[in-house]
Amino acid sequence: MARPGQNLHVKFFVLVALYLIIMAVEAQLITSLEEVLAYKIMVQWVAFTRAWNDACKASSATLNVAGGKTFLVNNIYFQGPCQPGFTFQKIRAAGSAHGTIDPPENPSSWKSTYVWWLFEHLQQFTLTGKGTIDGKGNYADESGKLNKTCKKRAIQFNDVKGSALSGLKVRNSPQFHVTLTNCDSVQIVGITIQAPESSPNTDGIDTFQSTNIVIKDSTIGTGDDCVGIGDGSSNININDITCGPGHGISIGSLGRGNTKAYVHSIHVNGAKLTLTTNGLRIKTWPVIESGAFSARRSERERQVDCGGGLPPPHGLILLSPVLSSWLVFLFMVSLSVLSLCCIYFLGVFRSLFLVRSALGL
Repeated sequence: MARPGQNLHVKFFVLVALYLIIMAVEAQLITSLEEVLAYKIMVQWVAFTRAWNDACKASSATLNVAGGKTFLVNNIYFQGPCQPGFTFQKIRAAGSAHGTIDPPENPSSWKSTYVWWLFEHLQQFTLTGKGTIDGKGNYADESGKLNKTCKKRAIQFNDVKGSALSGLKVRNSPQFHVTLTNCDSVQIVGITIQAPESSPNTDGIDTFQSTNIVIKDSTIGTGDDCVGIGDGSSNININDITCGPGHGISIGSLGRGNTKAYVHSIHVNGAKLTLTTNGLRIKTWPVIESGAFSARRSERERQVDCGGGLPPPHGLILLSPVLSSWLVFLFMVSLSVLSLCCIYFLGVFRSLFLVRSALGL
């Protein structure tokens, strides 16, 4: 017959084992919610990239993104060269809302880059359609301070020629919304860009090292420049845009760290500016004494460093939390089972000991 103290010890160990099992299940349920979101982002990223790669090879192809849905994707690197006449189109399903394409909630989780959507090395390419690309705001970096060296960009065209961006609504980028670098003969027509008036460094459209750019029939209201024209920009035509709130249309800033900057042939016609802090302005850095700027880098160098190199996320990166949480779950369950086994065998050995003692063996 078991003693009361023995029963108490057995019950205690059983309760501990059950508690460990319950904690393991609870932890698994909590992490599963995050894993489902991570898995959804990964699956939709894979779908976008596979569709891009297939359409990129075809002549005059159109890649349609369905309307009426919300897509969650992390940084995407849409790289050419592709066949000429390629169109990436956000469509609206009949009777449905336009739909949105969203990044992860916190821009600090953008993977190893400052660009969310990068389109690179393309000719005769069109990004168009209805619907919204929402950068989800959060107007600061992970340290809580604005990153003034490498500004996050929702959409960037790099080395894109003879192409167009039209129709889309881009809103709430953490910083820059649309950026053109090393582009030639690109038209931006009929787009809408929105961010809160209080959001810093949320430029609407910025150009760097680009020429023959047309920006027209668009509405831009942000917390910074509606259009910013950076070093190396030439033949920029801004026609019939509505600007405000924001800082107006800006050339520069130019000459940071005593570097030479070249901008010419900037034309603005028919622009309507409302509630802007400036109309059209030119921003330059003051000349500083020789030697004081040796450690400074040019605007072009900073932009190249910040915009280059978008490594594609790998499934293993997103799957590793899943594997880790399952390993923790299995470990805790195994520990609980091991505890129960130990309790059982201890009870058996104790019973045998009591029997042997009673028999005088």
